[in-house]
Amino acid sequence: MKIVITGGGTGGHVFPALEIAKYAINNNDNVIYIGSEYGIEKELCSRHNIPIHTLPSKPFYSLKTKRGIIARLLFVKAYTMAKIKLAEIKPDAVFSTGGYSSAPVVFAAKKLKIPYFIHEQNTVPGRANLFFMNHAAAVFTVFSSTERYLRERHFAPKNIIRTGIPLRSSLVENSTHEPKTIPENNAINILVTGGSQGAVAINDVILELASLLKDNPNYQFKWTHLTGIKNYENVLHTRDDFKLKEPYYNILPFADDKAMASLLKNNHLIICRSGAGTLTDSALYGIPSITIPYKYAIGNHQYYNALEFEEMGITKILEQDKLTPNTLLMKINEWINDENQYTAASNILLNWNVEDTVQKVYSNIEHLLNNSTHENKSRMETLQQLLRIR
Repeated sequence: MKIVITGGGTGGHVFPALEIAKYAINNNDNVIYIGSEYGIEKELCSRHNIPIHTLPSKPFYSLKTKRGIIARLLFVKAYTMAKIKLAEIKPDAVFSTGGYSSAPVVFAAKKLKIPYFIHEQNTVPGRANLFFMNHAAAVFTVFSSTERYLRERHFAPKNIIRTGIPLRSSLVENSTHEPKTIPENNAINILVTGGSQGAVAINDVILELASLLKDNPNYQFKWTHLTGIKNYENVLHTRDDFKLKEPYYNILPFADDKAMASLLKNNHLIICRSGAGTLTDSALYGIPSITIPYKYAIGNHQYYNALEFEEMGITKILEQDKLTPNTLLMKINEWINDENQYTAASNILLNWNVEDTVQKVYSNIEHLLNNSTHENKSRMETLQQLLRIR
């Protein structure tokens, strides 16, 4: 199979796309990644030896701004370049994980009548994905409520298939598939992350709460705080001001795949944003969570991601406007004071997680392409028979 992979601008779009690209390459497919020269995909593809072709695409902003006008002009240029490249490559399929860098590529595939497949991570689809949904050969989803969202708004892709999100292989390989339990004396390890960029609002409240609890014998916590690179120095200084020391309070700017696998395995509770990747990581390791959705996410999709989890009893939502040390401690207590609820949530998380996601996505692409080829062949044979009869 000859396949073009696209999607990016941010890690949430790029990492799943890379997993599909690596799997296809290992399957001896001809793979090329098409992304934005301004996103992180160029660096990551180079790191994994994946061929990449870049386009001058940028995020869309309001037409009222200079950046918005420039982005739209660049989109036209990127679309033209993508169309030329796809005509040259002649791929069997295009696989997109969305993001601004995917839009010109999928638009070109649509115009050239190349089958394209969309992976939508969130409950509320992103703008690039939503625009092309109806003509996709298939839409792969993570959350069950995504299909309901599409049907209610009269979107009608040919196939909607829940596959989960293609997670980084090192995280999958190190997961134990065993439910978590509350340790004795509430000696729990708490992982805090605001995503790859960090979250100042979460950072500030976590530091304050840890400071208030550090000498309280009722809370035998150990905190691991992923601050985000740009916030690391500020958090480090504040931690020192509050006299928070290791091993009670550990801070890291970020965690690579190996370190993240270890953190997920050894922590009992995660306080986090509610991006699809973070929530799926928590499900893979069966870690109940307290989620603080980023309220400015497009379509408020982080809130709706968390809402699906809350309705299943596997997270507790704390909206950022209500985030204080006291409200956060109340949510923590709701978990650690009800061991049955906690263990049940861990089991539900493990069951919600979709295993072998990369293989599921790939095999569905292969299967649907083969079916389409057979259907086209059958139509051609029928047409030839009709012509002979006449």
